Amino acid sequence: MTVNIQTKNLTLTDAISDYVAKQFGFISRLTRRFESLGAVSMDIELARTTRHHRKGEVFYAEVNLHLSGRLIRAEDSAEDLYRAINMVRNTLKRELARLLHS
Repeated sequence: MTVNIQTKNLTLTDAISDYVAKQFGFISRLTRRFESLGAVSMDIELARTTRHHRKGEVFYAEVNLHLSGRLIRAEDSAEDLYRAINMVRNTLKRELARLLHS
């Protein structure tokens, strides 16, 4: 599985990269059956954004999981980057479970 991490308005540090790898490591185990059908890739975007209706910094995390012609997408935002990553991981986990059990 190919994993691409992109950032906007923040620097991708080793700590953030390691945290993302740790949080999304379960994906490769769950998607093994799709690898025989075609390429499996995951695009992760992390961003620092501000919105006019919120005070302070807001962090955004988005994941696009490509499974042999299917796309599973999840996005979440929070006031803490690590919380946003956790939230998007949980959303992706639910969507992937829904696909695997259908």
